[in-house]
Amino acid sequence: MSTYMFVNRLWIACLLAVACTDGTTKTEGKFQDDLRRLDGIIREYNDIPQMQKTAENKGNIDIVFWKDKEQLNKYYVKHKGDFVSIDASLKHISEKTDNILFDDALFARGILYSLWAQVDRNADTVQSAIAILRDFVNLSPSMHIEESTKKAVQNSYWNAYRDFSTPSLSYEDNVRILFYNNIGYLLTILKQYDAAAKEYETIVNKYPTSKFATHAQTQIQILRDIAEGKNTSDSSPP
Repeated sequence: MSTYMFVNRLWIACLLAVACTDGTTKTEGKFQDDLRRLDGIIREYNDIPQMQKTAENKGNIDIVFWKDKEQLNKYYVKHKGDFVSIDASLKHISEKTDNILFDDALFARGILYSLWAQVDRNADTVQSAIAILRDFVNLSPSMHIEESTKKAVQNSYWNAYRDFSTPSLSYEDNVRILFYNNIGYLLTILKQYDAAAKEYETIVNKYPTSKFATHAQTQIQILRDIAEGKNTSDSSPP
């Protein structure tokens, strides 16, 4: 091989390496920007005052929490465009399964849609949220969430569930449990009580030692009572 051909091939290889690195850097930069925007809208949602009431059910006291509807509506009008644009960007990243961030992007979409369905309980939005959450829980057991992603949503999102996190389980499994719980909750909104109970049963069966297992068992009983017409408590917000 001539010296010219060797240098030429080396030059092409270097160009390809730089192009790949540049593409990865751009994707990572865009993803971090998405996480910052997601963090911001979660924080603003958390700042909306939360109210509560108690309801008696078979001698037990249920506590119901909700956000002020007027403020919630203003929040959604303000950020509807953010939900749409962040989702479009995360979807683009999550569809590239050869990208190291594809599972992180799907995790972020699960967080985004969990919030989205809270502020817009349209049946289509709730169904979309369920589908996205299922996409994550059905990922390969070997999937991995990067430390930078965990850190980006730690204060605004994850800390709210730290008391339910099980130290003996991986971060990824704790997320799966939380997302199974969210699916069950969303199916309850749609009044699909049997399907919701199955999601909670998945938590009990797959993660019996998790801190969420007791909560899941309670939800299963409540859903069975509702399905059988035994639950007569007013557990909805005023």
